[in-house]
Amino acid sequence: VDEFDVDVQDADGIGDLDGASESTADGTATFTFTENDAGDSTPTFELQGDETTTDTSSVTVEAADANSVEINTEPDATQTAGEALTGPPEVIVTDEFDNPVEGVDVDVSEAGGYTFDAGTTSQSTDANGVATFDDLVIEDADTGYELAFDIAGADDNVVGDDSASSQTFDVEVGEVATISATDETTTAGEEGSIDVTAEDEFGNAVDEFDVDVQDADGIGDLD
Repeated sequence: VDEFDVDVQDADGIGDLDGASESTADGTATFTFTENDAGDSTPTFELQGDETTTDTSSVTVEAADANSVEINTEPDATQTAGEALTGPPEVIVTDEFDNPVEGVDVDVSEAGGYTFDAGTTSQSTDANGVATFDDLVIEDADTGYELAFDIAGADDNVVGDDSASSQTFDVEVGEVATISATDETTTAGEEGSIDVTAEDEFGNAVDEFDVDVQDADGIGDLD
């Protein structure tokens, strides 16, 4: 049929898909639209003047290329040496219309130049545009660590470089793993002293611990 008019019965969220379209000589009525929100829609069309003659179309709007990376979950403010960073830290990657973009490679580094002792420093975003870094490990106890996340415009699905920085966090020492006692040479009748220090398994000094004398080996007042 080469002459008929079609109305949009239900645009199903497609903002500018409305009005009516008159068929062309080849029997086709064409509707055009521009949609910024990624997702699936099923608009319904009806023959003008006949609500019972309808059909639907399956429409998928995909996200545009990525142009932004932002912190989605911050690393916790206090971490433990040698354990995976908790939070865990996550970023979200979006296009210019704030749609999440899947399959974008995100790189992470420590802003001060520390090299992670373990963990995956490049993750791809999931269907929600989220890249999760759940296995990053820092063994050196210190304050003021910061994560820097980057996407590269050179990638096929990214239109420009962008970066995001996390809040700063501290890495605290782990449990005592070893203790070390100093040697002492003194003179009879004079007071001597022995210092005992403690470290976790990564060599970080532990500042709060209790030590007992297991065997004084004849030193009478060693307490």
